[in-house]
This record gives sequence, structure tokens and C-alpha cells, in this order.
Amino acid sequence: MAVRDRISVEASLAAGAAVRDITPPLEVGLLMSSVEGRWQPFEDVRKPLLARVVALEGCSPAGVAQRVAIVALDLLALSGKAVGGFDEFKTRIAAAANHVMRPEEIVLACTHSHTAPESGAITDLYRTEAFGVWMERVVSQIGQAIAEACSALQPCEFAYGSARAPGLGIHRRFKTTRGIMMSHPEPPADVLLSRDGAVDDSVNVATFRDGHGRLIALLVNATCHPVYEMCTPSVSPDYPGELTSMLDESYQGAVSLFLNGAAGNVNPSSVSSGPAESLRHAAALAKS
Repeated sequence: MAVRDRISVEASLAAGAAVRDITPPLEVGLLMSSVEGRWQPFEDVRKPLLARVVALEGCSPAGVAQRVAIVALDLLALSGKAVGGFDEFKTRIAAAANHVMRPEEIVLACTHSHTAPESGAITDLYRTEAFGVWMERVVSQIGQAIAEACSALQPCEFAYGSARAPGLGIHRRFKTTRGIMMSHPEPPADVLLSRDGAVDDSVNVATFRDGHGRLIALLVNATCHPVYEMCTPSVSPDYPGELTSMLDESYQGAVSLFLNGAAGNVNPSSVSSGPAESLRHAAALAKS
């Protein structure tokens, strides 16, 4: 991943990073149908789900110290209903982090993996005891990661860049003679009018390096639904988790975060096609 623009901020910006496991018990299952409000338990774990955190500390123009924690979660979604309200949820996370961050300084983002628990209150899963116990663990693990990241804060150099990864996403609503329909299955050629829906193929990267040039954290933003393993009863972070694993391996000691873009109608070209496609997509992003 090429980073083309660099901003040296010396001691005016500090960064630290950490990771924690948030893999659910198998009974805290996955979404099978949003229309029917149906979920089912997982059968196994293909790849763990993680909470990845980068903590940043800097000064405002007035010289006031400021902190923020960016938290990337290998989860489908989080809703206020599922977590008991976001203000309360972040207050609990801040407490679990020993108050090294205020609740309003915590930014939560979900990768939107469809083989993570149904944590958006689309079904009644969030009402189960198992879900509540797991969510308490999620709070604790995020808090611990934030505390560790803050304890590791060190002066850093920030850099950013962007590239393109064409062909990884398609607009999933094709215009047809019958109106608008989903891309899976693809409509027959005789009724297809247009494939011209919007797709964001940009790949945006931000890096934070210490005074010796070693990578502390790497943020990647790209846009596509993680649905290669959708409706597969195996816990998995789909392609975002494969990408961050690849980057962590390439940059030993660094923590990689994936932040999904506006993926509302952007799908990969295949859905529920399996882990091999998750790996392929991740490898293509890593090379961009």
C-alpha cells in the first residue's frame, strides 16, 4: 500500500494501538434474514473477531490536550437498542478503560461482516441472556484495548495516501425493464438496461510511525459489503479481517484497522462464495 503524502508532526501528535478478541460464543448467532428477522447459532469459528484500536493524542489550536480512540470492530453493526443506548455504552467502555478516554472521545466503527453476530437488533437475539453476557465482554475488551493503546502513546509521524482498486465492488441494483432489482441473481441480458450505479473504488490509507520509522498503526478505508461468507454458520471477519491479518503480518508490531466506506449498494461480484474469495479480495486491496 503506497502512502504518497507525508506530514511530519513530531511531538505534536502521539499514537498507540492495541487489539483484543471479541469472538462470540456460538449461541450468539448470525443474521439469516433481515426481512424475516431470523437468526441462527454459529457452528464453529473460522477466524476470530477482533476489536482494533488506535489512540491519538494531540493539542488543539488553543494548546489544549485532546485524545481520541478509533475503534474498528469485526462486527455486522451496533444499534442503540442492542447495546442499551450509545451514550451509556460508551460510558461503560470508558469505565472499562479506567477513564483514560472520555465517552465522547471514543469513535466506534463496524466492518459490517455478515458472519459476525446479529448485533443490530434486527432480530430478537439481543434480548437473549447469552447476547447480554457477550456484549459485556465486548465492552470490557474494547476498554482494555483503549487503555493499552493509551499506555503505549508515543510521538509519531502521520502520513496518508490513496489509490484505486477497480473491479472489487459492483453496484448491486441493476436498472432493468422490470424496475430496480438486486444483482444476485443477475437479471437476464434481455431485461438489463444499465449497470451504471455508483461505486467507490478508492482505497485510502493513513499511517502512524514512531521516531525510528517503525509503523505503530495503519488505517485502511475502502468500500464494499463483506458478504463473501454471508449465511455461512462459521464466525468470520470476512475480507476486512483477512486484510488486517495480512497487514499485521507484513508490518510486525503494528496494528491495522479497516474502516468501511459507504457500502450501502456496493457488493462484491459474488456473494456467499466462501473464504477463498475473502482472501482474494483482501489480497487485491493489500496490493493497491
